[in-house]
Amino acid sequence: MLLNKLFGPKAAALLENTSGPSTHSESSRTPQILNFQEAMEVDPWDPIDKRKCREVHYPEFQYATNANGEERQRLLVFETNSRTQIREYAKYVRDRWYCLGCRSQPYRKSNQGRMEGNKFYAPLEHHCKPVSYAEALVKQQKIKLKISESSSNSPIITANNKYASANMLLSGNSQKSNADNQRVSINSSSSITAMTIGFREVSENDYFYGYNADGTPNMRLIVCEPNDKESLREYGFTTSKWYCLGCSRITKTRNFAGFENGILKCPVAHLCQPYTRKEQRTTKV
Repeated sequence: MLLNKLFGPKAAALLENTSGPSTHSESSRTPQILNFQEAMEVDPWDPIDKRKCREVHYPEFQYATNANGEERQRLLVFETNSRTQIREYAKYVRDRWYCLGCRSQPYRKSNQGRMEGNKFYAPLEHHCKPVSYAEALVKQQKIKLKISESSSNSPIITANNKYASANMLLSGNSQKSNADNQRVSINSSSSITAMTIGFREVSENDYFYGYNADGTPNMRLIVCEPNDKESLREYGFTTSKWYCLGCSRITKTRNFAGFENGILKCPVAHLCQPYTRKEQRTTKV
């Protein structure tokens, strides 16, 4: 009644409905403020939630080539505390990448990460399993070899096709051995021009030719491991290329080697293990 007399009925009603001093403690209000700040940091339109990602710093990730030969369109990201297992990501838009393994699942889940400077935010949860880093490198080597061959304007000369004899005449040597013809076939600089990343040069003292299972000479290439002449890998010959026999027994993907300007270049990454000279069954020719 006193408020009505002093301020009138409308003002009195407003004053009576105004809340008094808060009875809540400061601690009860703090979580609300924190939740508000967290909500401001999360963009509802952004499919990537950093709170559900882990930071990966270079060199824990590596750029790679896609199947079309475009560089820096694939990302190989090592698993936590592992240098043998990776997940492969494909470039999506701008700084976003999606996991190829998750994408290949039946429900085609687009599991995305983000690149920011030299940091990659990789999703913690996946619908796929990691793959072998060695197998990913073999895949990269195969892509590079395929692209380099497809970009060549010259036909690949093999020991058994009609271009072989013409090549001998042009070179002025009609007495080339079977092994020499194979060198030309795989290995003219015009047919393999990008064997740099993922390959190593092998000196002439670190490889030799041997017999294949049919007893045909010069159809096996036996290559010493780097700085270890007692450990070997054996390459077979098919159509126009050498390929690692050990890797071919493990996977359908063939791991190729080749000659460039007369220099043998072998893949660095292998799925197989080398064998020793004591285990060697082929004979040097």
